[in-house]
Amino acid sequence: MKILYSLPATGSGHITRCNELLNDFKKIGDVDIFIGGQNSFLLNKLPFKPKYTSKGLSLFYSNDGSFNYSKLVSQRNIINLFNEIKDIPIEKYDLIINDFEGITSLACQLKKVPCIQFGHQASFNFNNIKKPKGNFLISDLVMKYFAYGKKSVGIHFKNYDRGIFYPIIKRSILKGKYSKKNFTLVYLPQYENILLSRVLKKIFPYKFKIFSSSVDRIYEDENLTWYPASIKKFDEFLLSCNCVITGGGFETPAETLYLNKKLISIPIKNHFEQLSNSECLKDIGVKVLNDVKDLNFNTFDYEFQKKNNINYKYIDQKNEMIEVLYSFAKKI
Repeated sequence: MKILYSLPATGSGHITRCNELLNDFKKIGDVDIFIGGQNSFLLNKLPFKPKYTSKGLSLFYSNDGSFNYSKLVSQRNIINLFNEIKDIPIEKYDLIINDFEGITSLACQLKKVPCIQFGHQASFNFNNIKKPKGNFLISDLVMKYFAYGKKSVGIHFKNYDRGIFYPIIKRSILKGKYSKKNFTLVYLPQYENILLSRVLKKIFPYKFKIFSSSVDRIYEDENLTWYPASIKKFDEFLLSCNCVITGGGFETPAETLYLNKKLISIPIKNHFEQLSNSECLKDIGVKVLNDVKDLNFNTFDYEFQKKNNINYKYIDQKNEMIEVLYSFAKKI
């Protein structure tokens, strides 16, 4: 069996998931990887070698967190894009797994080759996922059709539907050295460092380790320690922290839940996926704030000191999920 695994280079979660599953897929066939996107930080640190690379089609967000549709439409020359889509030899593969990558999805639709929409975004094709209140019709449609597949296999915090599986937890977390030290890990890229600094310094004497892409060295500032982007270092602190403050993404909250650490989620405003994730996190018992400015000493002190009453029990469903993907290959 020949397998094409397609993913975007827009976030470390997609790349981590591919790397964790690669050896499992190699047991059932020959695997080629298509990666689309221009994130140089991620592309320079890939743990695997892709057969195909592309500028891809990226989803852009406005300053308010909503989809920037004009950027989505204008990012590529339409003729070059069409030629690239036409040249992808997808017809030679028996199984095409698409983890939210737009180019290969369009190629499959153009050539009438079936593919499987896979990953966290694929879970939005199912009915039982909580959706945020508000006018998110177009955002919902983008989530469903940007990387359209004939079948969907979703990943989420829980089994919200028959086709949705528990998260893939990476080996560095599964096999890492677990502890609970007296500091909080912070990753909130939607906020400027100066605002984070102003808010978190008021929560002294609690200590915070903050990761930021705009920092190029490690330095201390009162009760804060700043770190440049580093997946390895971030995982190390995730294993050893007491509490995590992050956005409404998927991988970091999922790993925090798996580790049974305290979690505070602050989703990006108007960001459909993050707001939906946060609705699910609320049901699990996670504290969700609307804005980092809502984080004050009393709020944090209460969350940090109270007993962790999050209602979450992780189930490893990786093998079951791969069996479902393999069974779809034989049907479509």
